[in-house]
Amino acid sequence: MAPLAFAMVILVILVSISIAIALSIESIGVWSRAVGAQIGKSTFGYSLHVRIATLGRFFTIAAAPALGVLVDMGAEPSILAACGALTFGATFLILSFVNSTNDEWLMAIFLKLFGRDEPKLLRNIGVIEAKKPGQIFSWQCAFAFSFTAVGLILVNYFASIFPDWRSTVVQTTALITTSGTLVHVFLIDPKLARSGDNDPSLLVGQVKSFIRSRLVASGIISIIFMLLIFWGK
Repeated sequence: MAPLAFAMVILVILVSISIAIALSIESIGVWSRAVGAQIGKSTFGYSLHVRIATLGRFFTIAAAPALGVLVDMGAEPSILAACGALTFGATFLILSFVNSTNDEWLMAIFLKLFGRDEPKLLRNIGVIEAKKPGQIFSWQCAFAFSFTAVGLILVNYFASIFPDWRSTVVQTTALITTSGTLVHVFLIDPKLARSGDNDPSLLVGQVKSFIRSRLVASGIISIIFMLLIFWGK
């Protein structure tokens, strides 16, 4: 394998792992809000979620220069599409694992982050029956995630197609990701906060729906990027 091709493969792997970790951490971190509400610490739970999400965003920011390097190295659009397929495929697998396992181990981890390592609390939280949120909430979560998660890779994909305009194309990242952020801040987050204050059981259901929506969206986005690999050849 030529040195340039080898370098591209390494960059694709690093970017995919980094962004997949970021998206997974941010998604799973929402459990801190559910646990916080159950033990009467909703504000701390919200704060913890913000910190976990910010940590996740660091991995995304760290991946951005590597994507730029791929475009500047002359990577074909199919390479960037492969990066997207691997990223969201890995995210899908991680969230599938989280969604399919018992919630108890996640709750135990977050209880420790709250400074509470009490088996009785864990048992009490574990028997909470989650109320199912409406379908609109799930669609909102999937929509917001699709825009906030896909923006960085998508714009670099188009930058590889239009290299002469890559600076202009890359600048649209903020526009795409902000569209999803607005939906999250004005539609999703207030519902999570309201449930945390008034109905912790509903919040547990919303948290599970939040993660499942991102899981499904990741699978669909991964398939779309797979199709773009072959379309770009």
